[in-house]
Amino acid sequence: QFAMGFNFHDGLAPVLTMMDDYGYIDPQGNIVIGPGYAEAWEFRNGVAGVVPEFGTIVLIDTSGRTVWEP
Repeated sequence: QFAMGFNFHDGLAPVLTMMDDYGYIDPQGNIVIGPGYAEAWEFRNGVAGVVPEFGTIVLIDTSGRTVWEP
């Protein structure tokens, strides 16, 4: 189902989908944020860095809402 998975932090883990984009799953394996990111990092203290397609890095919260952008 996923090409690659990473560690869970703050209840979510980034995954690389078979379509070569990133999203986040919960512990049950359900996609809860994305997919649609060119890059995605693990959550720390409720925020994670992501790179939207054709964009620059932004920070999102665990609901997928952008909380910081340059």
